[in-house]
Amino acid sequence: MRRSTDQTLICVLRILANDIQTDDGVANSALREAADRMEELSGTDYEFNLHDLVSKIGGDYSFDGKVVSRFKKLSGVNRYVVEDDRGVLHVYSSKNLERQC
Repeated sequence: MRRSTDQTLICVLRILANDIQTDDGVANSALREAADRMEELSGTDYEFNLHDLVSKIGGDYSFDGKVVSRFKKLSGVNRYVVEDDRGVLHVYSSKNLERQC
């Protein structure tokens, strides 16, 4: 059996935290905290992992795709290469992307 990535598990925890309905909200809080802790422990300074599904935010056009590469510029700033279903590649900073859950 193939193991899920940390980011997949974090996404699932966040979805459950939003979707589960309880009177006291304890389960929701616990799931959110688990997702936050798991994200902290993933040990990377990249906000997005390879194969994460992302959407461009802001600006005057939309772009959805998968992170196919990530790198640091000479200045040390993170960049992400996103490929859409047509094979078009765009390079973005983390400020321009949000993860699709």
